Amino acid sequence: MTSEEQIFRRRLWAGSGLFLLTLGIRLLPAWLLKHEVADMQTYRTVANAVGHGDNVYAFPITFPYVPYSQFIPAWLLAVAERTGWSFDFVMKIPMILTDACTTLLIFGYLQWRALPFRLSVGWALVSIVPFLALAAYVSAEVGETSRNRDLLLLVSGLLLGLAIAMRTYPVLLVPVFLLLFCRTVSETAAFIFVAAVPAGLSSLPYLFLARETFLREVLGYGRLTDFGWVSVLRAMAFIAGGHRVLSVDPVLLSRTKELFLGAYLLVCLTMPFFSRSALGRALMIAPLLFYALYGGVSAQYLVWVLPFAVLLRQRLTFPFTGAATAALVAFYSIYHPGILTGHSPSPITGDELWVWVMYVAANVLLVFLSLTWVMLIVGAELRSYLQTRRQAPVPWLQGAQWLWSSRSYAVILLLFFAGWLTIAYSAGHRAREVARVILP
Repeated sequence: MTSEEQIFRRRLWAGSGLFLLTLGIRLLPAWLLKHEVADMQTYRTVANAVGHGDNVYAFPITFPYVPYSQFIPAWLLAVAERTGWSFDFVMKIPMILTDACTTLLIFGYLQWRALPFRLSVGWALVSIVPFLALAAYVSAEVGETSRNRDLLLLVSGLLLGLAIAMRTYPVLLVPVFLLLFCRTVSETAAFIFVAAVPAGLSSLPYLFLARETFLREVLGYGRLTDFGWVSVLRAMAFIAGGHRVLSVDPVLLSRTKELFLGAYLLVCLTMPFFSRSALGRALMIAPLLFYALYGGVSAQYLVWVLPFAVLLRQRLTFPFTGAATAALVAFYSIYHPGILTGHSPSPITGDELWVWVMYVAANVLLVFLSLTWVMLIVGAELRSYLQTRRQAPVPWLQGAQWLWSSRSYAVILLLFFAGWLTIAYSAGHRAREVARVILP
């Protein structure tokens, strides 16, 4: 057996083991807990609506996504009924499989980048994370030096499009691919078209036949303040006064959305100064700003940044994961203990003050780490540009270098930043008003 065959066999066994280990870690608790609560009840509502031929958007705060994935809960409910397995277990199987595929993908990518074998295994073990957006990034990175770049560009765009069609948040990643990956205007147009096809085609029937309810649900989601800095206000109401606040002022939530989108737009305007190698780190910025600035952060959102953080071996991955885990355990202990313990009684209850203190501390740490991470990424790229005065990361931006490298562009950035500061002041002022109402 040649050395190359031995290396291949070693990688094959390691990849298979990582895949099966991830399946076991996720499948066992999913099978044992069997408790249909929170989002699982919502998925059943979606499944029943689809099964009856009803409009899923007629049920408020039930399906705030484009229609592409609405049939999945219905199919999985049919599988559960035919096998006798619990619906919540069957509903988790596709997500568990994609987690296992993500672990395998990260291991394969790190080996492709010639990382030592043990380090590749170690980082892959951290990666219980989403798949499609990460696969789009890997396809883009491999395509950068491949003879099949055109094909891989379309594959990357399609994978990102499927991710957008499944859950809308990856649309925030599109500007990063356009600014740091697509080389020409024609590549940019092709990428946008391919990424828009899955969500666009599946949305057309609802735009024609149920426009009002469709747009209300898809564009209006964001009323949950489970994590982030606004959630701290909710928790402080219990710590200071002993009462639980179930919802926070929608005006404040709307202003935090403007705060987040304004900050992300400002960062995107600085991306012509980034290097091409910053693509992966730049893809982390949107979720990190989301955690730090937006008030409507739900539990599932906390995994958005992890696939890229693990793939890039970012050191802040570990404190971020610890803070997110503490925040999740505290939140579910308070509001949905069945998610942690199934039908068994939870050893931690939401009536204990220390749980709320942990919830506050973990959310404060999440916000701090997210802001710090963004500043480290953006700051490193800007410092590097100032030292080297390099060209734009992609050719189509190089033609406009006279604009974005000019003093006029710097003035535009400063004006945008000043405008964002007014949004931040408005959000802070509203937060103080809300605090006066809910705190004793």
